[in-house]
Amino acid sequence: KSDDDAYRDKRLRNNMAVKKSRQKSSQKAKETKERVMDLKRENERLEKEISTLKANAERLKSLILDKDSNLQITSADLEALLANDDDSDS
Repeated sequence: KSDDDAYRDKRLRNNMAVKKSRQKSSQKAKETKERVMDLKRENERLEKEISTLKANAERLKSLILDKDSNLQITSADLEALLANDDDSDS
């Protein structure tokens, strides 16, 4: 082969390698973007679930306190019980 042919072959291989590298980089960026979107959606779902659970806990707390005024449980007692329950979940 002549030097020109060798140079052309080298350039062709290099161009193909660059193209492959750029495609791989582009694919990785696309996958990362999709992962970020998935995580954002999951985060929104979890935030809504937390909000719902907090509202339910408040509603139940209110029901417990309003249910029977003869109960010797105070709001502070209930808060302490809930805090202890949260600690045991961790």
